[in-house]
Amino acid sequence: MSASTMTRLVLDDLREALGLLRGSHQALAAPPSRAAQAFGAVGLFGFARTRSDVRNGQGRAAFGDNLDRAREHVRTSLTALHDLQSAHGGRPVVAALLAQLDPLGLDGLVAALQQDAVPKDSRLAAEYLEPVLARMRVFEKYLVAAQQQLLQESVSRPED
Repeated sequence: MSASTMTRLVLDDLREALGLLRGSHQALAAPPSRAAQAFGAVGLFGFARTRSDVRNGQGRAAFGDNLDRAREHVRTSLTALHDLQSAHGGRPVVAALLAQLDPLGLDGLVAALQQDAVPKDSRLAAEYLEPVLARMRVFEKYLVAAQQQLLQESVSRPED
């Protein structure tokens, strides 16, 4: 498989994970609707609850599902990245990509996306996800640049 195709596989899974986490982050960071606030503030049995508790019910379950799916996409992306390194690590573009990605601590992304690592409170979970998403966006930027270079190389040197 060509290096540009393998890079595309890494990028596709990373983008799937980013999409899932961006949607969850926006939902967690958004203030609850007035109806949710009115119902949630009193609750089913008349107990007062905080704003962040209002959002923690079903939204938390959906967030957990997205987190699990995103973690699996990141895991698949990292596996494809290791395959790219094994197959094409000697190529200058791939070697430069790996050198750029190494300080990002990409293997730590899987641990950062564990259910236990993310705070239960919606506001805190949104804050927690911000640096994780930022790190993934940098990862994406480097992958796109490398893929473009590899595609340019394949056009000028079709044997790859």
